[in-house]
Amino acid sequence: MPRLSHGRGALALLALILLLGAPSGAGEAPTDDTEVERFLRKGKIVSIEPIGTGVTRPKRVTLELDGVTLRAAFKNVDSRIDRAVLQDGTVQLAFTDSFHNERAAYLLARKLGIRMVPVTVVRSIGADRGALTIWVEDAITQKAFREKGVEPDESLAFQRDLMAVFDALIHNDDRNTGNQLITPDNRLHLIDHSRSFRNAGVLPEHFLTGRYRLTRELFESIEQLDGDEVKKLLRRHLNGKQIKALMARRDQVVTKLQVDLQNHGEEALFTDWTHLH
Repeated sequence: MPRLSHGRGALALLALILLLGAPSGAGEAPTDDTEVERFLRKGKIVSIEPIGTGVTRPKRVTLELDGVTLRAAFKNVDSRIDRAVLQDGTVQLAFTDSFHNERAAYLLARKLGIRMVPVTVVRSIGADRGALTIWVEDAITQKAFREKGVEPDESLAFQRDLMAVFDALIHNDDRNTGNQLITPDNRLHLIDHSRSFRNAGVLPEHFLTGRYRLTRELFESIEQLDGDEVKKLLRRHLNGKQIKALMARRDQVVTKLQVDLQNHGEEALFTDWTHLH
């Protein structure tokens, strides 16, 4: 398999995206989170169309504000079931599939200093209230990336370690190659978190047995995460049981990382990737 070197990865990835016919940008987008949130909340709805993929049937929304046109994904699913049987036959208790989890994932990611989750707000469109997430332009899915036979470079591999840690925190067992998006700058973008934040306070075995690299800053942010601050941040979107389970998972993530630190040392655990901020 060909492998993208760190220096040439972005150019090679851009070539893949052009070959796959990725959509082009629809205007000069604001880059500051606050301005993007304002755009998503205040932008005039120009058009709405089905995306065509996804169990929750999200829609692609085109918005215009101050002469700039941008796209976003709208998801209004809000299902909470005591006992759910999924498509693969597995049974899950206290199952949630809610647009509120999309906003919660974005807020928690920013609280921790993780910028891989696109800006998401809650907005009503017509009679429907849901999560509106800025569209990741010029991106291909991890599935398409793999189908082209390209292995990730060191930067992408590191970002997937961050993804694994974040998914463990939010109890996201719906991560797949279709909701990992890669852009030409070799950045990984994480979408589709509506099935996250389960009531389970136990981490999956595969996470506990894995090895992950992260920045010291992220480790400290997770370690210092305060329950009262989390409740204040997420109370509009998560209930008390979900927040309690989140903090229980936080404790286990910290314990796992501390054990790895003791067993393998700082050089094996901490990496400086400031260019990803």
